[in-house]
Amino acid sequence: MLSILLKGFIIGLSIAMPIGPIAMFLIRNTLERGFKFGFAVGLGAALIEGIYSFIAASGFVIIAKFLDSYLVQIKVVSALLLILLGFFEIYSSKKSSNKEIAIKESGFLKTVIFVALFTAANPLTIVFFTGVFATISSSNFNFIGAILISLGAFFGSLVWTIFLSKLVAKMRHKISTKWIRIIRIISGFVIALFGFYGIYQII
Repeated sequence: MLSILLKGFIIGLSIAMPIGPIAMFLIRNTLERGFKFGFAVGLGAALIEGIYSFIAASGFVIIAKFLDSYLVQIKVVSALLLILLGFFEIYSSKKSSNKEIAIKESGFLKTVIFVALFTAANPLTIVFFTGVFATISSSNFNFIGAILISLGAFFGSLVWTIFLSKLVAKMRHKISTKWIRIIRIISGFVIALFGFYGIYQII
């Protein structure tokens, strides 16, 4: 049982650690709104990673085939969303103020839900878990095994989220509002670039 939990933990770490659009969004949220909202981003992503791991371990081949069949369409929609989110980040960074940040403090649950939906449709997540489906769906896990691997993936992703959010939060008060805006603009460009790269791969 411990080995199954560990396998799930490694899966969660593997998808959470690379610096992608979710990580950039986490960094920006932590810098602008603090650890709580960086954690909210990671929690939303970890929930989906746990669910996808459960689907893979349960041997839901139909779902795996569905995701694989519509991978191009999912990539297009997600790439466009990344581009829109990136440009929105750049545009809204100009209007960022302490008053606006204070208003956003009530959006913890909204942040979790938004990131969960975004992670579910993110082509990087889909591509990663397509490989996971192929490797662990043939392992014939029982229901308890599927639960354990999904919990492992959830906590693996969450542990990295807490570490990264804490690290960024420590630097938060050492960075001026001007630099937070610059980082937000850079974050927007990077997120948009992931979207354009996604479109390029499809073409």
